[in-house]
Amino acid sequence: MSGDLRICFVGDSFVQGIGDPEYRGWVGRVLAETGTDITAFNLGIRRNTPDDIRRRCWAEVEPRFLPAEFIDITTLLADDPGWAEEARAGDGAHPGSGGYRRLADLVLDGGWREWIARP
Repeated sequence: MSGDLRICFVGDSFVQGIGDPEYRGWVGRVLAETGTDITAFNLGIRRNTPDDIRRRCWAEVEPRFLPAEFIDITTLLADDPGWAEEARAGDGAHPGSGGYRRLADLVLDGGWREWIARP
């Protein structure tokens, strides 16, 4: 990879990392394991609904860069018992560091490294 790589992480409180006692969330964990120079924009907003995210997504992303990739992990997390257990142990919605580790693993295993390595 070369050049100025900019990545926007758009979403809700899970993207923001709410509940993570390490204050990294899954976004911080993925970036830490990427090991490359990236300009990252965490655009997670607590209590945003899917409709809120769709309404604001491109208005916030386009000024930062083009084109954009999208990684959808919602279904995978909904079926993950470890994520659900972590969320129940916290505030009922947000996981602790183990849940964010699981989310980061899903992103990393879902083609992240191949995508990030593109020229």
